[in-house]
Amino acid sequence: MGTLSVRGDVLVVPPFECAWLKLDKPGEGCFTFLAKAENDVTLIFSSNAEGKRVCGTRRNSEFYTVIIGSHVNSRLVLERSGKIVHEVAGVRASPTKFTQYWVDYQTGRVSVGVGAKPGFNCLSQWQDPEPYMSIACLGLSAWDKHVCYSGLRLMGRLCFAPQSRRGSEEWQQPRAGQVASLQMLSARRLSECLTPANCLSVLAVAEDLRATPLVRTTLDYLSSHLVEVVGASGHELFSLSTRSLADVLSRDKLSLVSEYWAFLSVLLTWQGQGGGTAEDLWEFIRWPLMSSSELERVEALPCYAGSARLRRLVAEARRTHSTKGDPKKTRRYQNVLITAARGIELRDQESAKLARSRLQPRRSPSARELLYVSDGDNNGVCFYLGTRRGEASSSRARSQFVNPSLTGVVEASTSSPHSRFSSAAAVTSRLCPRTSYFDPRYNEETKRKEAWWQVDLRRSLTCNHYSLRHDASNEGFLRSWELRGSEDGESWTTLRSHSDDSTIVKAYQYASWPVYTKQSFSIFRIVLTGPNAATTSRLSLSWFELYGHLEDGSH
Repeated sequence: MGTLSVRGDVLVVPPFECAWLKLDKPGEGCFTFLAKAENDVTLIFSSNAEGKRVCGTRRNSEFYTVIIGSHVNSRLVLERSGKIVHEVAGVRASPTKFTQYWVDYQTGRVSVGVGAKPGFNCLSQWQDPEPYMSIACLGLSAWDKHVCYSGLRLMGRLCFAPQSRRGSEEWQQPRAGQVASLQMLSARRLSECLTPANCLSVLAVAEDLRATPLVRTTLDYLSSHLVEVVGASGHELFSLSTRSLADVLSRDKLSLVSEYWAFLSVLLTWQGQGGGTAEDLWEFIRWPLMSSSELERVEALPCYAGSARLRRLVAEARRTHSTKGDPKKTRRYQNVLITAARGIELRDQESAKLARSRLQPRRSPSARELLYVSDGDNNGVCFYLGTRRGEASSSRARSQFVNPSLTGVVEASTSSPHSRFSSAAAVTSRLCPRTSYFDPRYNEETKRKEAWWQVDLRRSLTCNHYSLRHDASNEGFLRSWELRGSEDGESWTTLRSHSDDSTIVKAYQYASWPVYTKQSFSIFRIVLTGPNAATTSRLSLSWFELYGHLEDGSH
């Protein structure tokens, strides 16, 4: 069914598998996390790490199980040694977006809630009259579908009883008989009138008044419009507090020209205006993403010679450049997450997390992350664009899917003329035709015949994974081919090259591979570069899907 894997900052748990963590203190602990799944987001409190989920069903095992979206994604279930002891109807997991949850365990008392603030929005609480005293591990598991976990945080137990109400940090309507305060009304109105020209002024007032919801809303706006804000009110950067600027620069989704621009036009300008000491924030700049020429310009600045920290960060970026093109070295930081998910205690790993984040390209605030989870899943670009940009619910998604090539959302084309068995649009239909192949065409640039299939998404995608599927034939399996990307259909960049790759060995087989690139493209092409398994130049392809960060104005 698959193995545990990490996609960026997301832990993907396949069916019946389990990733184990140690509780900081046996018998108690609070755990917060983000989860996305079609059903059965499963947490297991156990006396020891028992491997797969099914191992916990053995006799005499002492464990508690929390299942969010159990019974076909219809309820929350608490189990004691495999037997249901408590249920709450109407609690569902989300298959389309990550939802924040928290779970607290204290000597037999299990509390489950939703939201970023542990103790609030409690969904359920159950006390075991005969609690197990040996609980020491927490497992993240799944049932029959993959579950994605992110933002894992293990902390001490809650010091107060969970409340079934909204936290104070939410925008709230006044209750019946109450009158909204002037500050609440003013903050709400200001949040609706944010512009690049007034954003910094509003943030300064919100921080002075400690209006937490308005501060968060303004920081979100600032992150999404940083380039416009610097252009319209760059002379007011000094009004940003160190904490707010650190919050903005630490985000993966951030509007900026380049990392060098963020260093020079934001940090150094902020410091020059008297906003604070920029050196405390240099860790948030993603130095490895700068080009060699940009690093040279940094080394020529006066602040470089006087700062050991800056020299260390630039040296780190240089080392990263020296390993460019080696996926194994580039992914070495991801092993930290995998190790933690398999039983290492989660401690204060902020420095390690910051170092890992510096290797990750930032994403545009308008980009939607489409994460590869498993072969044939419903998380890819073509499926997203074919379901009215993800508006279809998971339970009805397949019936609401319309081939995006037929509606004009994307454009599929191929090297061979259209025929019954060579339909470019059929590859994005998800119907997997029994016979689907494409013959070669003479390429003027390469001076040889090439068989290819391509899709024009008409929007940019930073691809990090792709999948394809063979048709129903038991011959002609792909062996040597390339995935290429382009913006204009003329100049092509090879994103992944396969030479004598024997992954596909049977009819209707799926196969998927990661892609390592920081560039965005709108046109993607599969090109046969060598004979297939039948020693012909025919490209057999019945299904294709892309994953990554999609620039989509509707998001």
